[in-house]
Amino acid sequence: MQGTLHLIAPSAPPKTCGVGDHSYHLALALSKRTRLEVHCGQESPAPQFGTLDARTDFDHRHPRTLKRLSRSEEFRPGDTAFVQYTNFAYGRYGFNPWMAPALANLRRRRVRVATMFHETYMSASEGWKAAIMGRWQRRFFRQIGLNSDVCLFSTEPWAGKYADWFPASTVACLPVGSNIPVAGAQRSIERSRLGIPDGAVGLVVFGGTHPSRLFPWIAQASRNLVAKGIEHRLVHIGPDSERVADLLEGCPLLELGIQSEDGVSRAFAAGDLLLAPFSDGASTRRTSLLSGLEHGLCCVTTRGPGTDSTLSAQGGSSLVFALDGDDFEHVVLDLASDHARARGLGAAAKIFHRENYSWESIADRCLELVGGPA
Repeated sequence: MQGTLHLIAPSAPPKTCGVGDHSYHLALALSKRTRLEVHCGQESPAPQFGTLDARTDFDHRHPRTLKRLSRSEEFRPGDTAFVQYTNFAYGRYGFNPWMAPALANLRRRRVRVATMFHETYMSASEGWKAAIMGRWQRRFFRQIGLNSDVCLFSTEPWAGKYADWFPASTVACLPVGSNIPVAGAQRSIERSRLGIPDGAVGLVVFGGTHPSRLFPWIAQASRNLVAKGIEHRLVHIGPDSERVADLLEGCPLLELGIQSEDGVSRAFAAGDLLLAPFSDGASTRRTSLLSGLEHGLCCVTTRGPGTDSTLSAQGGSSLVFALDGDDFEHVVLDLASDHARARGLGAAAKIFHRENYSWESIADRCLELVGGPA
């Protein structure tokens, strides 16, 4: 298929935004493989895509401007529009009745439309306000999917759940990838900088205190190591420092707080294990987990409704899955006591990430799924 691939993103760095990071890294990888134009929402400071030029030809705060984008002469028959979507990205509280007509207009002009759904819609389980917003978000989500030739989701279970909603579309999973490039820091230097004693095990926790991250399991595992006389440090990277300190009371905690990409990578270099237990399981939209894999950390996590077949198959080879809190405690103890096994799992994790979740492999998968231009 000949033509230009147009990546449409609501935001980009330097704004802190997961979808913006995804857009940035994916655009850089795609630009090495195909003809690419980037369209981004108007922001201050201006969105940055490295050496790529980004057209700020719509304002996601005023989603009516999407009509203007869909009429742009930059889109020609045979082109493909790749839309980065979340339920709050294009319109206040996700109220956006203009995107689906804009996508329909592009298709009438013989432009192929692929939409990447990073989020779908809020549900009543998240509270009464979410229930109200979810009513229109669900309707717009469905309309946008029905006006897309390709519907991509950040997890395999989501792709399976919504395949029947969009029977005329190609529905598949496209992972999100790591947003923490490897800085190449030296382990010994970073451990010394953080004050991790020689021989102590570095247990990394990356992320905030969302209820899905099982901090009680992490605390239980750390206290068990203390009881067994195994010296270690819990290295926390991310927001909610005071709350994390409360949840991990009695644990040897090194609180780093929010760090730059380089700072996160350097902290990873000082670690031995990534502790990532989630109530809904490891998934391909967990950038914290994927970043740990990319850095070659042995990851102790969980299976759940969000876990896809590719990740699940790695149990025991590059990931270790715990069944419950007690099992998590035992797994962490075993790996903290067996450095050779932990290093071997970490090396396998790095290879697994490179083959499945590097930006190069994600870009190749993206072009394969959207029927992208050669």
